[in-house]
Amino acid sequence: MNRYIELFLSAFCISFLLTPLVRKIALRLNFVSFPKDDRWHKNPTAIFGGVAIFLAVIIPLIYIFGFSNRQIIGFLIGSSIIFICGIIDDLKKLPPQVKILFQIIASCIVVYFGILIKPNPDYLALLPQALSKPIDLLIFPVTILWIIGITNAFNLLDNMDGLCAGIAGITSIMLFSSGILIGNITIPFLAVVLAGACLGFIPFNFNPAKIFMGDSGSMFLGFAISSVALMGTSARTFSNILVTLAVPVLILAVPIFDTALVTFMRSINGRSILQGGKDHASHRLVSLGLSEKKTVLLLYAISIIFGSVALAYSRLNILVVTVLVTLVIVVLVFFGMFLSEVKTYSNEREIEAARRKKISEGKVILNTLLLYKAQIATIIIDFLLICIAYYSAYLLRFDGIISDHNYNLLKTSLPWIIVIKLAVFYYFSLYRGMRHFTSVSDFISVFKAVGGGSVLSILFITFIFRFKDHSRVVFIIDWLLTLLFIAFSRFMFRFLEEYFQQYRPGRKILIFGAGACGELFLREIKSNKNLNYKPVGFIDDDKKKKGKQIHGVKILGARQDLAYYVKESRAEEVIIAVPSLKKEDCKDIVEACASLKIPCRSLAKIMDTEKWA
Repeated sequence: MNRYIELFLSAFCISFLLTPLVRKIALRLNFVSFPKDDRWHKNPTAIFGGVAIFLAVIIPLIYIFGFSNRQIIGFLIGSSIIFICGIIDDLKKLPPQVKILFQIIASCIVVYFGILIKPNPDYLALLPQALSKPIDLLIFPVTILWIIGITNAFNLLDNMDGLCAGIAGITSIMLFSSGILIGNITIPFLAVVLAGACLGFIPFNFNPAKIFMGDSGSMFLGFAISSVALMGTSARTFSNILVTLAVPVLILAVPIFDTALVTFMRSINGRSILQGGKDHASHRLVSLGLSEKKTVLLLYAISIIFGSVALAYSRLNILVVTVLVTLVIVVLVFFGMFLSEVKTYSNEREIEAARRKKISEGKVILNTLLLYKAQIATIIIDFLLICIAYYSAYLLRFDGIISDHNYNLLKTSLPWIIVIKLAVFYYFSLYRGMRHFTSVSDFISVFKAVGGGSVLSILFITFIFRFKDHSRVVFIIDWLLTLLFIAFSRFMFRFLEEYFQQYRPGRKILIFGAGACGELFLREIKSNKNLNYKPVGFIDDDKKKKGKQIHGVKILGARQDLAYYVKESRAEEVIIAVPSLKKEDCKDIVEACASLKIPCRSLAKIMDTEKWA
């Protein structure tokens, strides 16, 4: 362990000491990134931070390994090619096809030196020869695609101060832990050096950034991490090749998620995937009201969660972890769907009009499906949740161990349960609701649909299979889990909207009237972003309501203390939401607001923006 600490500190110190020196030279030579419309930063910033990161990784590795390890030699040659490509791209923008060519060459080199996907030989031996040979042949192109994909994912991820370096550092720490757990010798050395280099760079790159890593840094980190992740596939003790590949995919969840989101959204909006833009996950989170620092820290947290789940594969029951993995992926998909609705393009209306025109002309079949993407995605997610619930019910009932007999029961009954439950869900209109307006009535529909689906499933299995050997407890647990999962999926959007509501910028207002009309107005504010209001409290003359809350907004007190509450909450406007309020009372409130020099309007006049005189 002392050797790992020495390597980490060496890489950290080299990166930490070299970065300000590189910055000084870059500024002197005018190697600076200036603000652009398709870039996020607002101030001229030095580039070539990737030089410090590259040297902080290469120097310790050469010192420790020299050129005796075949995989290390391939790693050094391949990563050097990518670094040189990045330097050239930072100096003079290279066409995308040239960068891809560099990446293919570098990937082929590391594959030649033995860094590639290596499924468990025992698993391949169990397969028929007709399957084992094609799988073996596919390993080479899949490895190349993996390295290129992750390299570009990190390149795309370098879109906000501290994001790429931080995620790379976290990923490296997770790879280090994974290497230790599986007993691999090479992975921990490479990963700990990468972690040290990234963490030494972060103090100069975190918001507000003093230097950017540039393509020389982001592509190098992506290439290095993707290569290190592949080294672990040969040492996995898992028998299933899909599980073997799941570990590096989970550890790299954030860059993969961001790339998938950007690719999907640009594709359906008719934009080039290769062009720059402010439409990444990080940019969408900032648009929701989060600060840049909170956005980066949130993505750090997501990376840590997925990395921790990946590490669980080495220690916990694989079946249980697989269920957990599927659940967190479903949550991440919901998060992606939520972020996809954030407006990031300046010409949203033109894009939507052009897309609808193509659809009406019958030119784009895929976009026709995308009109119903929410419903299609919901059905697919329900399908997954039904499977997870039924599978989890067996795991809980039999303490995590499913015998061959019970597995056969699960396998033969699950297809029918899926069909029955999805049909019942459709009958109860679970795919016709608007997720932004989910309410108690929707939960009642979910309760009826899940209950009806479970009852019909039991009746069907009793009729077809005589319920022979099936556990009744399994179906009770399945009903509870399905209810929990489906209800959660329906309220996920509301939860995310409520959470990000607190960060949304807007005009601070006090709502006079904590009754039905005030509550409806508050709901409209929360769902209608065009109103651009941020409620900071209610004012109501009913003393019994003081201190209580409506949808998270506190009822502060009566009108007599309006001046105090305006000052305390820094309200910029007062909205009267009491239709039955007498004219004399309205006049008193308007005069009080006038004395405080803040506008006052009635709810009836909000839409035509006429202020009370």
